[in-house]
Parts: sequence; C-alpha cells; structure tokens
Amino acid sequence: MVNLLGGAIAYANELPDDTQFDNMYYSLSVDDEQGQNSPQNLTDAETGEVNSIEVNAPAVPTDDFTLRLGQYIGSESGMGSEYGNYVASLIQENASLYGVDPILAASLFEQESHFRMDAVSGAGAIGIAQLMPQTAQQMGYNPYILEENIKGGIEYLSYQLRRFQQSGDLQNSFAIAAYNAGPRSIQDYGDVPPYAETRNHVTAVANNYVDIINITGGLYQ
Repeated sequence: MVNLLGGAIAYANELPDDTQFDNMYYSLSVDDEQGQNSPQNLTDAETGEVNSIEVNAPAVPTDDFTLRLGQYIGSESGMGSEYGNYVASLIQENASLYGVDPILAASLFEQESHFRMDAVSGAGAIGIAQLMPQTAQQMGYNPYILEENIKGGIEYLSYQLRRFQQSGDLQNSFAIAAYNAGPRSIQDYGDVPPYAETRNHVTAVANNYVDIINITGGLYQ
C-alpha cells in the first residue's frame, strides 16, 4: 500500500518497467525542483498560425549545455541548428521559470512530437508539447504559437510534478504518465496505468533522458 494523493491506494499489477524512469533518473542525481506557480485561468486563446522562430527570439545560447541540446533538437526535428538552438533556449528559459529539469522537459517533448511544431495527433494535440486546444485555452495560451506551446507544456508538466511530489521515487514516472493519460488514471490505479501506450511512453521518455544526458555530457548537473 502507498500513500498517494491523500489516500492509501494499492499499486496496480506491476510491470518490469514500473520504476525504470525514476530509478534511472535519480541515479543520475539530477535535482528536480518543483515550481511554485499556480495555474492560470485567462481569456480564450486565439487560433492562429505558427509564428516564425525569428519573432522575439532570445539571444543565441552560449553555454555548452544549451548549445549541445540545441544541436540535438535540430537533428531530431530535422529543422537545423538555428531552430534547435531557439527551441533549446525556450526550454531552458521556461524550465528555469517553473522549476522543471530542462532535460526532463526535452525528453518529454521529443517523445511527444520530435520537437516539431507541425505535429498534430489524431486526438487534436498540437505542436512540440502536444497541447490539447482546450487545455491550452484554459491555461491562457495559443498552442499554435511556438513560444506559448513550449511554455504551456512546461507549465503543465510542472503541475503534474507538484501533484505527485509526495510519491517518492515514482514522482517523475507518475508526472510523465499523467501528461500522457491524465492524472485521474494514476489516481484510479495508484500506479502508472496498465495501458500499453502510457507505459511505453514513460519508458521512451526515460530512454530519451539517457540520450540527452549523453549528448549534453551531464553539463546541466
């Protein structure tokens, strides 16, 4: 039995990869600080076109971690180094803002969309962070704008990390699973839910995390 979301809930049937992500994650000794920002309830976001990456672009990254992450993103997305560096800068900026490990956010976004803003799921999720339009609207973001898509995705991830911050070594697995299947599914099962898609998703994000650690040389630590 475990104390999760304020109640004692039995774990669902365990699979071998139940704690793969968190065991790997914590063994790397990366500190995942939790943000203190509360959810926004702002006005409706407008549906629009994807903005040029040159709009309001932050300065070209100069630190080795962000440059290496940018090269990785440019390669994985097929969009080149300029795009990769810009996306890496946005991930780093917003991860710092919301107290999220940028490698965790990048690992999630790679699995969600391969860092592509033109990615649209069969369910209608949009862009790099694969935000659902209704979720983005409730948070006050336009998911068609690259900058808002990334910020909304990292903010939403920070909500899930805080939601499961009392879950010990399962916090990150639960947060990634909740991003994929919704937090209610974790509450219902007391575990990463036994859906093949969600369990494969958690494992894939864990593998991405290892890849990005190797590419960036652990410079974020």
